[in-house]
Amino acid sequence: MDVAFQGTIDYGGHGRVTIELTRELAQLCDRVTIYPTVVSIDDPTSHKWWKDVPSNVTVASKKGLLDGYLRDVTAFPEHDVVHINYGVLGWPAVISKYTGDTPFVFTAHGIGEPREMVSGIKTQLKWWTSLKLFLPIVARFGEFATVSDYNRRRLREEHGLNATVIPHGIRPERFASISPGNVREEHGIEPDADVLLFVGRFHKYKDIDTLLEGYKIVSDEYRGNVELVLLGGGKNGDEIQSKIQRVGLSDSVTRITDADDDVLAKFYGDATLLAFPSYGERFGLVFLEAMAAQLPIVYVTSGSAPEVVDGAGMATKPKDPKSFSEGILTLLEDEERLAELEQQCESRVAEFTWERAAREYVGLYRKAIRGNR
Repeated sequence: MDVAFQGTIDYGGHGRVTIELTRELAQLCDRVTIYPTVVSIDDPTSHKWWKDVPSNVTVASKKGLLDGYLRDVTAFPEHDVVHINYGVLGWPAVISKYTGDTPFVFTAHGIGEPREMVSGIKTQLKWWTSLKLFLPIVARFGEFATVSDYNRRRLREEHGLNATVIPHGIRPERFASISPGNVREEHGIEPDADVLLFVGRFHKYKDIDTLLEGYKIVSDEYRGNVELVLLGGGKNGDEIQSKIQRVGLSDSVTRITDADDDVLAKFYGDATLLAFPSYGERFGLVFLEAMAAQLPIVYVTSGSAPEVVDGAGMATKPKDPKSFSEGILTLLEDEERLAELEQQCESRVAEFTWERAAREYVGLYRKAIRGNR
């Protein structure tokens, strides 16, 4: 089977999915060609994730938006099946299906109101256009998948679409047994502090307000030393910093906006808890990364968190700083319960593999090919 995979390299979670999933697809397919989106890095093969990609995975040249459309319309008919990951960029697949008889599979990742998901009017307009106009149309022309039951329910209720759920995976060895080294010293964190870790961009649905307000309660009530590390950023970083100062947390909150994979892995290995109050997570690779490092999670009972984390964390109410702080305090003050959750992390994360995801996608590819005959 010859697969065309439209995806992004080096752009947050989507970039990780492209690299990891195509690596596993290569074990099951004759050839996989990645067609990088406009937000990919200019030279995808220079990315360090690319160093162990199988030889039957190749990358087409990166193009601009319009040139990318032309490239894809021309190239997609040369493959047995096409895998689309962005509805707004799915038109070439639709055209190729009806001009070149090439079937395709479409995976919907992002579901949610634009003002909750992204920042800036221009970006929100793009999100709305993709969600309201492109997603429903592209989904009806190909085999349709999504990454969580949470997404599947929203797609059915809000758009009348039925999707196959294929969860993401992880390579646990990237995060298991990582030595934190001197990461605390490098970032000015007290050696005896319990570290609460947040990883991600500061989109509204990540609910940084609940995180900071809940952490303020924890820092006031916890008898030990506790610090919060924000590993990530976003366009509203200045606003977040102002709030940190207003609530009097400047001395115990560390923001790191330029961390590479090594720093990320070290913090996963060093932290006490992942504190993650996101109420609209569509899947949450961060959950898998934390569990791979046996890092218990305090999460909220909305979005995809309950189905992904399950018993490997402490569930709290969404948008409720008091409930969130109580979950954190419960685990900080109960070492036995914390140790139990660390073990749950190991068993839970074993259920999510890229090999499994690739097998399920190949099954969907074959279904698309059969339906096109």
